[in-house]
Amino acid sequence: MAILIGLTGNSEGMSGNATSSDFSGFGVRPPLYLISQDYCKAIIAAGAIPVFIPPIEPASIAGLLDSLHGILFTGGVDIHPQEYQEQPHPLLGDVDLERDRFEMALFKYVWEQTNLPILGVCRGLQVMNVALGGTLWQDLPSQRPSHVHHSQRDHRYKAVHPVKIDAESHLGGLLPKVIAVNSLHHQGIKELADGLRPSAWSPDGLVEAIEAIEHPCRMAVQWHPENLVGSYPEFSRLFDTLIAHATAIREARLAKATQTHAV
Repeated sequence: MAILIGLTGNSEGMSGNATSSDFSGFGVRPPLYLISQDYCKAIIAAGAIPVFIPPIEPASIAGLLDSLHGILFTGGVDIHPQEYQEQPHPLLGDVDLERDRFEMALFKYVWEQTNLPILGVCRGLQVMNVALGGTLWQDLPSQRPSHVHHSQRDHRYKAVHPVKIDAESHLGGLLPKVIAVNSLHHQGIKELADGLRPSAWSPDGLVEAIEAIEHPCRMAVQWHPENLVGSYPEFSRLFDTLIAHATAIREARLAKATQTHAV
């Protein structure tokens, strides 16, 4: 049985993505769901198969998760502040209410009803925090000015600022105590949700990684490791760990099915 990792993604037209236009002479094409190839390549390189998850009805989530062995919450547009009971800031970026609603429901179900491993990237870190009751800075440059440029001017495949990692954390077991990362966000964690602990910080004290207190593989990072694995192979350990825990889920299911069949 293959190891299947569910990946969330963007809707076309959000976060600067192309909008529907001429489709090889056939006129306006229907809108697309989009996901970076780098996520998929990282999952495949770690030994699993990526499965894109479009927004679905909450009632279908349980059945979906019966077929998956782990979840990757990917990057994307801003989370609407209504999810943490705030009014929109004037510099709030693009939002996708459908994606917000779905990912909050998906995350809460995975967190409360399953033992599946989770990896969050950029927006995925923010989803984890907000879904559990935390809040965000809606625009770091105006609300939390800093000498650190969290929305880098260089291309995303370049590491631009260091983060300090808690050596006692799960993340600290994977990466060095200090490591340079890329930085492609203008939002960040303001209040950390219960059930989570910080595991990395940027030089200005902003939380750059979080993890579950009571689960060995439910973690998220504010940077984009999927873009860095080519030049900085140590970041592949995040995906290797996700797949290792997903493999354990698959093996446990197979063992249970074998026992049930034997009975």
